[in-house]
This record gives sequence, structure tokens and C-alpha cells, in this order.
Amino acid sequence: MNDNSRRERIRRMITDFAGIAVPVDTVADDHSLFDAGMTSKGSVSLMTALEVEFDMEFPDDMIIPETFVSIDSIDRALETCGAG
Repeated sequence: MNDNSRRERIRRMITDFAGIAVPVDTVADDHSLFDAGMTSKGSVSLMTALEVEFDMEFPDDMIIPETFVSIDSIDRALETCGAG
């Protein structure tokens, strides 16, 4: 799977589960999702949805706010975990 396809899936998960206050297509890949309105509850919902979508589990040491702060950081985490 190419990076663009994975990022499209990430953006869809953000739209459906993160509860941000703005349309996801207005959020730059390196912009903070927390600044866009995501709460800690939204980040947990997003993390769970990503695990289901990509059929993987984030290791304990990656379950920190920094992992889910941006599309870039989520994409890097998924790549590290070997998710497609």
C-alpha cells in the first residue's frame, strides 16, 4: 500500500472517530489534531478505530498523545508497526 492510500484511510478514521472541530481536509498533515479540536477521548476512539482498520495493535510505548498528534505522526506510527 502506498503512503497516500494509508493517509487517506487515516483521514477517514479522523473524520469518523476523532471528533475534530474542522473538516479534516483543512488540516495539514503536520498540524496538531488537538489544536483542531480533538480531545483525549477522541484520540482513544481514533486509536481503537485505527487498530481495527489496519488490523494491528499499537504497542504500549506508543500509546501516548504524541503518537496521535498529527496525520504525520499517526502515519509514522503505523509504518513502524508494519501496518499497510
